[in-house]
Amino acid sequence: MDLLKGKKRIHFVGIGGIGMSGIAQLLVKKGFDISGSDIKDSDIIGILKSSGIKVFLNHNFLNIQDSELVVYSSAISPDNPELIAAREKGIPVVMRAKVLAELMNEKVGIAISGAHGKTTTSSMTALLLKESSLNPTVAVGGIVKNFSNNALLGEGNFFVIEADESDGSFLYYRPFYSVITNIDKEHLDYYRNIDEIIEAYAKFADNTKKGGKLICFGQDKNIQKMLRLINKKYLNYGLDKSLDIYADDIKLERLSSNFNCFFRNKPLGRFFLNVPGIHNVLNSLAVIGIGIELCIDLNLIKSALLKFDGIERRFQIKLELESITVIDDYAHHPSEIQATIKVFDNWPKERLITVFQPHRFTRTKYLTEEFGKSFAGSNLVIITEIYAAGEKPIPGVSADLIIQALKKNGHLNCLFVPRQELMSVLLDIVKKGDILLMLGAGDIGRFSTEFSEVLKKIKYHSDKL
Repeated sequence: MDLLKGKKRIHFVGIGGIGMSGIAQLLVKKGFDISGSDIKDSDIIGILKSSGIKVFLNHNFLNIQDSELVVYSSAISPDNPELIAAREKGIPVVMRAKVLAELMNEKVGIAISGAHGKTTTSSMTALLLKESSLNPTVAVGGIVKNFSNNALLGEGNFFVIEADESDGSFLYYRPFYSVITNIDKEHLDYYRNIDEIIEAYAKFADNTKKGGKLICFGQDKNIQKMLRLINKKYLNYGLDKSLDIYADDIKLERLSSNFNCFFRNKPLGRFFLNVPGIHNVLNSLAVIGIGIELCIDLNLIKSALLKFDGIERRFQIKLELESITVIDDYAHHPSEIQATIKVFDNWPKERLITVFQPHRFTRTKYLTEEFGKSFAGSNLVIITEIYAAGEKPIPGVSADLIIQALKKNGHLNCLFVPRQELMSVLLDIVKKGDILLMLGAGDIGRFSTEFSEVLKKIKYHSDKL
């Protein structure tokens, strides 16, 4: 390993990020001396500390001390004092994706990318390989409930990663198997337009090693365009019978789903999932494709998918009283919001109240029109302030853009509520029979926990709800 060869002490700037934390855990388990810094405490920071990693809750040039390598992500500003100090001292500074690529390239890599669904798909894949006694190494972008972690260090030959396309760094990977779940307008702060995004995915697909294979969603129009740009063997999947792998006779339940699956028109039997929504059926089809490529026994594939418990902050029920349900979800892109709200078609309810915390000024700016069309099916939409995620404010870009876009599309039952007033406003609004859906990639997840605890106390002390 060229980047890591001869190194012992490695420092991560922004170690609390879901991608950074996974790599840090893998390296500490491989015997490296790991430290890191972040500006906020979190559950992930707790996991890191428990694994023996020293974490500083600040960014200070003293934190790098005698580090031999400094790792950062694209979320870290170039003027970060730790990056500046490292460069002044001549300490090598590298992007996290390069470190992950070097770790993965030691093994048979399975890299899963896409605008939406890549965390779930990579987590399902990791569980499949683990259940098949293949002992994979894993680094994904969410806390997998089956592992209570986002990283595993396995002794087997396979390495499953979630390949993040947001900053183009997924092009460092040279996997043996590549998966693309979909291609969408996203990360327009980095890419100029959808054509440039498609070209990047084509390069990602072309990086699949000789003898390997690409597995992709065959009904995605942007993927169809991408396939015309590459010369790679691929399996496609979806809901159309013309595809290599397809689902039929789909039954969507409240918190689960099941379907018949076919491979090149040959029936594989019925598959059962304990996660809801048509989007998760599609995610599972990609995993079935990987299982077929790896010649994993069909019953093992079925069993692993049935055992998959989901990921924290992906349709996570925070509270379920007789009278009210609170659900937290990471959805922050219009397509993801639509998919999540669609799940409630199968739920009995009085009202669906959706609270959305927009994530990043750039995403709000470039996808305003799409956000205005993405909340159909929600009876009341509450928008709170934009979660900056390290971005600087953009003049004229605020949550009000989404409110106006919603009204333009006929969704008049919407309002803006400042983050600090959410608790009191929701306590006034919520009533028996409601489902409360909290959406966003920021700290809305923490608020959903706080709100649920308050509702529990109200129920316990007064039986008001």
